Amino acid sequence: RVQVASCKLRACNCSQTRFAAAAVLAPRTWNPCKHVVSSPKAPQPYRSKMAMIARRLALGAAAATSLFNERVQALSAAAKSKAVPPVAPRRPKDILFGKVAGEDRGPNPMDPPIVRQDPYFWLRDDTRKDKDILAHLDAENAYSQAQTAHLEQFRESLYQEMLSHVKEDDDTVPYKDGDYMYWSRTVKGLSYRQYLRKRVGTEDEVIYLDVNEVSKTLPNPKQCVVNQVEASPDGSKIAYAVDGTGYETYDIVVKYLDGSKPDETITKTMGGVAWKDEKTFYYVVEDKSHRPYQVWRHVLGEAQDQDQLVYEELDDLYNVACWRSLDGSLIFIEAESKETTELRFIPQSGTEPVLVRKREPD
Repeated sequence: RVQVASCKLRACNCSQTRFAAAAVLAPRTWNPCKHVVSSPKAPQPYRSKMAMIARRLALGAAAATSLFNERVQALSAAAKSKAVPPVAPRRPKDILFGKVAGEDRGPNPMDPPIVRQDPYFWLRDDTRKDKDILAHLDAENAYSQAQTAHLEQFRESLYQEMLSHVKEDDDTVPYKDGDYMYWSRTVKGLSYRQYLRKRVGTEDEVIYLDVNEVSKTLPNPKQCVVNQVEASPDGSKIAYAVDGTGYETYDIVVKYLDGSKPDETITKTMGGVAWKDEKTFYYVVEDKSHRPYQVWRHVLGEAQDQDQLVYEELDDLYNVACWRSLDGSLIFIEAESKETTELRFIPQSGTEPVLVRKREPD
């Protein structure tokens, strides 16, 4: 609050309290009607301190107001220059709901089926190769980037804040498998994990799989998921599952660690790997709805079309998985629903699954 003098002329209607940022910049009396009035006495120490605080508050308010106005202008300019959102063209297609010959539509489908029109059915492409769809996605991404360009600095600061709480150089706890200790490592500056091992009783660690190198062999190095890294019983080979599309369909790659043979690849799997011995392993395959439903046996050196089907789950409510027991003597096959589980095993000396726990009825 600044000191305001009332006009000395009775006829002047200007004797009212006012606020003015400019008035606090110098200790003086402000007369709105510009009539000459006497200057106040020199301020006392307390009044000088209050004037100083008032000056600082006024300057801070002025700076904040200026910053706010600049922000409003920037947002207004950004709003005026917004990109035009892409609009997908309508391509009507008749879709049948109910019984369709040659398709599994579940129990008691509607018969006759109902026809509904979907103008955007063309946007579905499981191969991820349709040029029209990819062009539309590129346009949507460009529009999204344009709309959020003003958040770039905020995104970066948010990322750095989260990154500051992450231990980038880190190792998992080693575990023993056969004659080796196995673990994985993340390294600052690298996008993917490294898998390491050392022989029990030694300190000579070896990187036997670097996912950063695996990513370089894929069409898009930024999309690389590796899981289920499993060493063979004697540790001479590893099998790992890699997905380079993001569709969660994996290729299993068998790598000879001594480099004596080229890698072998099993395509279109769910990624589960269970070694039976040095020549044989089991893996899981999915159906059209992306449900794991079959277990196959593969022998190294043979083509994938010669693999043997070991188990198939026909009930859509169940998913299938397989794994090796800790002592390596059994291969377990599990069929699991939301309510019950069925378990089988294959002994080391056999090839056929043995039922050990039957599923319970709902």
